[in-house]
Amino acid sequence: MLNIIKYELYRMFNRLSTYVLLMVMCLYNLTGMGELAGSFTDITLQVFEIGFQMVILTIFIILFTCDELNTGYIKALITKIKRYQLVIANVVVSLVFTMIMFALTMVQTFLYMQISGYTGFGSASRFATGMILMLFLHTAFGVFISMLVYLFKNKIIPIIVGIIMVVGVLLFVPISADTSNGFLKMLLNCTIMGQISSLCDSMTASSYAAPILNITVTLGVCIIVSCLVFQKKDIK
Repeated sequence: MLNIIKYELYRMFNRLSTYVLLMVMCLYNLTGMGELAGSFTDITLQVFEIGFQMVILTIFIILFTCDELNTGYIKALITKIKRYQLVIANVVVSLVFTMIMFALTMVQTFLYMQISGYTGFGSASRFATGMILMLFLHTAFGVFISMLVYLFKNKIIPIIVGIIMVVGVLLFVPISADTSNGFLKMLLNCTIMGQISSLCDSMTASSYAAPILNITVTLGVCIIVSCLVFQKKDIK
């Protein structure tokens, strides 16, 4: 298991697309931070609420997983390991890539604050809780996208579904904040994207249950479905 995880991480760090996507994210962060203000905690969480990291994660997971399914090495690989191990390894890849995105964003936030003259870290407990929840919410979303790739075995459908889900929920957020519409409230409370978009505003001890439940259910369902689908899928 550890060997396949190491191999998948090796593939991730040796892909040009990994670095191109991270560079695009950093450039986007620079343009978006100019409109933000507050403490380090506030600015960092606001950047993640914008949702562009989810777009980058969607593209990365689709490219990574499709390349894995469409290259010859996988046919030889799955004769030596159990197929579910490759699914688990891709969960780790999603987590590691998300951690790298988060680390780069925090460095950018720190540099932005130094240049702009903002000071103060903010609440340490709020920062730690928010970042941990954001980390696993993004990871769960990446695993969901990976499941779509296993289901459809192409790039088009997963990227359309992923972008629509991200953009759709982000567009609903400002509306749902001032409405009692039950459907819009459900999008915020019962979806990964809704939790990411509203986490900063609703972060209280009593509000942690919704994101934790979303993370647990999404990871569990997506890993099980991916394993079942991949186990039955013919590898050319």
